Amino acid sequence: MYRHTLLCASALLAASVVGCGPSKRDAQAYVESQGVSEVTLTKNGKAFDFTGTKGDQFCTGTVSVQKGLGSSNQTFFIQCGADARACKAGAPAECVRIADKLYDKDAKVFPTQAADLYRTACTDKNGHACGRVAEFENIDKKYDQVREFAKKGCDLDDGESCGRLGRSELQGLGTSKDPIKALELFKKACAKGAVSGCRSAAGLMVDHDPPDNAGALPFAEKACAAKYDDGCIVQGLVLFRTKEYVKALPLLEPGCAQTDQTTHAISCNLAGAILFDGLGTKKDLARGVGYFEKACTADNEDGCVNAGRAYKLGTGAKRDAAKSAELYAKACKLGATKYCTK
Repeated sequence: MYRHTLLCASALLAASVVGCGPSKRDAQAYVESQGVSEVTLTKNGKAFDFTGTKGDQFCTGTVSVQKGLGSSNQTFFIQCGADARACKAGAPAECVRIADKLYDKDAKVFPTQAADLYRTACTDKNGHACGRVAEFENIDKKYDQVREFAKKGCDLDDGESCGRLGRSELQGLGTSKDPIKALELFKKACAKGAVSGCRSAAGLMVDHDPPDNAGALPFAEKACAAKYDDGCIVQGLVLFRTKEYVKALPLLEPGCAQTDQTTHAISCNLAGAILFDGLGTKKDLARGVGYFEKACTADNEDGCVNAGRAYKLGTGAKRDAAKSAELYAKACKLGATKYCTK
């Protein structure tokens, strides 16, 4: 044993290399010192490939530890990711569980590993997974793939998939525009529990010429009840149009405060109209004008016209010809050409 060590040391000194070759025991000890457990090593030339776990992650890498007389040299490379070993063909629930955990870590990032796991689950007919793959493909605008996976998910009764397929029909993404088919898909999405589908269905019916307010109402109610996006504003708009002003006002006033919603300007103008004209409630001219001005500030032309008229007539606000002219001028720029001056 003594003679062997001397020979090894002599050979290494002659070659100016540290150590007597890779040691599996030393390699394992080093990997474990880096916080990796359940280590498995496989010799690969002068190094070892390894697998192991670190917390809830599964790791792979390469390690080499060489020791000489009073010196050592080590190389170490490790790559860790979600432990996806439980995801395999025939186990879609496990694939989705792991993928959802990855997906939920950061709302702004869709991890590629999660997409791969969803693909595996989609192959095993998991509708939710198919919908998520469609979402992933939409990032790079691969609309044919988006439609393919969204249709798979929708056929498997995943509401979000139906909603995404509906949006592609409505916007003509990878296909020609078909609002009628889009509405059918939005209704199906809503029936399958996707609140976004309820909101989209209500919006399409409200925007239809002529509007289908009665048809839109139950979908808007579902979106509002779930506090989805601007669902309550849409419900308030439908109620206003059907002259149920008392029910509309409590939805429109909070909607006016939601400045992150593109529809809040409509909400401000309608709330203003109810209060200014006393529609189903006691008149409150000043509050009404205040809402008109908020609507105008948010670039709602009707709000500008209504506020301009109030200042011109001195109704609900002090008469101010200059301010009235300013409001009418903005209404003109927003498209109300009747109020343009030469």
